[in-house]
Amino acid sequence: MKQRLIVEGKDAIVLSVICSKHMPPPKGYANPKVYEKSFVEEAGSYERALTLFKNSLSDTSIENLGIIVDANQVGAAARWQSLKKILDGFFPEKILNAASLSPNGILLNGENLPTVGVWIMPDNQSKGYLEHFLAALIHEDDTLWNHAQTTVDELMEKDFCKFKEVQKQKALVHTWLAWQKKPGLPFGTAADAGYFNVNSAAVEPFLNWFKKTFELS
Repeated sequence: MKQRLIVEGKDAIVLSVICSKHMPPPKGYANPKVYEKSFVEEAGSYERALTLFKNSLSDTSIENLGIIVDANQVGAAARWQSLKKILDGFFPEKILNAASLSPNGILLNGENLPTVGVWIMPDNQSKGYLEHFLAALIHEDDTLWNHAQTTVDELMEKDFCKFKEVQKQKALVHTWLAWQKKPGLPFGTAADAGYFNVNSAAVEPFLNWFKKTFELS
């Protein structure tokens, strides 16, 4: 069977690492190289993610299809409407009307139709992006994280601060990672090293969505 996961950004590895800690790989993709080459498709932009999504829906050999995009500042509802317009060409109106934004993600299926899962970072409700999702996997009492928050807040009050308010969470998470024992690890490596709490209750809705979207080994 053919399955595919489309990810808007270039950080699919961290989500793969999180999933690997809790479940077997998708059926047919146990080999890491096959998983990386044939299962995950990193779009690199929201616009290209939509194109890949539409093309994948047109591929009748794909039985399970997932897409992960960021809500960013436009919000989850606006992102869902854009995706819904694409789905409208493949799914009956009845199925689409029954689907709605939920903290548990969106799942669509029907007779002779692929199983399609939609996840809008960070939680299908809030504005934001992957770094908001990852920040929820940092212990609240993490002293380094608290210090990073204070430092970034102070920096944002200075006229030499280069990043914008909407980029604050990215600055926070990358600052926190820069101050670790091994500074500046990529998200996936950091998750594998235990910097993020992949057993946090905050990750459960995403894991459940993934399990329902794909057939596992």
